[in-house]
Amino acid sequence: MKADNVPSIIHLQAQNVNGLAHLYWESLQNVSGVTGYNVLRRNKGVGDFVKLNAYTISASHNFFTDSTVKMGNVYEYKVNTEVISGKTTSPSAPVEFDLSYPAPLAPSAFSLAKTETGVELSWDLTHAEILKEVNIYRVERGAKSATKLGAVKPDANTYTDLTTEMGKSYFYYLTSMGNDGKESEQSSAKFITIE
Repeated sequence: MKADNVPSIIHLQAQNVNGLAHLYWESLQNVSGVTGYNVLRRNKGVGDFVKLNAYTISASHNFFTDSTVKMGNVYEYKVNTEVISGKTTSPSAPVEFDLSYPAPLAPSAFSLAKTETGVELSWDLTHAEILKEVNIYRVERGAKSATKLGAVKPDANTYTDLTTEMGKSYFYYLTSMGNDGKESEQSSAKFITIE
């Protein structure tokens, strides 16, 4: 049931406070008949909004901290107002709270070494636990674009290019791919001539 003559919440905001969603809004405690608030949440664009608070939040408390958020998600929140009759106002406009992973860092300490069979690439990773793979790219000298040679699991820190040819020069670079599909910037490029 909807409340009559009670304004909806305005100025709903969400802040990241130590990885938790801290919500606050303009207080309606001085509006006649307002008894409290309800906080509604959903994953961005997925399903219906669900009430988070077990009990009505007091009208004097125009804030709420959601400690159930999980890294890697984007949430939407709305707040509605309860009145003495038990009715609620239409919910506020939604506000977004983004805990998605940032693009990962590119592999570091990237180096090349000639071997009997080709070129061995090696690198270091930070935050391998949030990575899906490391992508290996090569540009033959004079070419206009890179070729993706392959991808390795994040726990690997070497790759051997077995497709090099004598007398040719190559540039290599790496990227990290996060579990959420975000790709890092390119690592520094390294150059080698096969002689």
